[in-house]
Amino acid sequence: MARTPTSAFDRGGSDAGFTLLELLVALTLAGVLLALVPPALGRGSDAARLRGAATVMARTLALARSEAILTGRESAFVIDLDGRRFGLAGRAAEATFAPSVRVELTVAARAVRGRTAAIPFHPDGSAGGGEIRLSNAAGSAVLRVDWLTGRVETTGLR
Repeated sequence: MARTPTSAFDRGGSDAGFTLLELLVALTLAGVLLALVPPALGRGSDAARLRGAATVMARTLALARSEAILTGRESAFVIDLDGRRFGLAGRAAEATFAPSVRVELTVAARAVRGRTAAIPFHPDGSAGGGEIRLSNAAGSAVLRVDWLTGRVETTGLR
């Protein structure tokens, strides 16, 4: 006569669930996978922060050039390295960059350290020229402002 289970745990056969060893192996594998995922996600977010900072900075530089050409007056891209923010001179709206992004700035062939610096744009489209190097754990990006044309070239982004 067949035995009837008396509870959910009493199934009567040897193939009625997982063994303790199988559960331990599964939990160990899950733990290893969970330990590997956050560092991989961190690298992706570092790359996104770098790309985002470079894109916004390049667009702000282009906006400064366009404003100078359209208004017929000099405009300037201003960056505050200590305050970790940048924007157009004389404007309240500013953008910031993440603490993980390191910024190096060269204006008029000299490195800028401390406080603020500006890259001027003239009504004829030319600029003071400069180079902004952004870097973090994911890599680096370089924004170059051509002094003759005022155009912004971005390299190093994928």
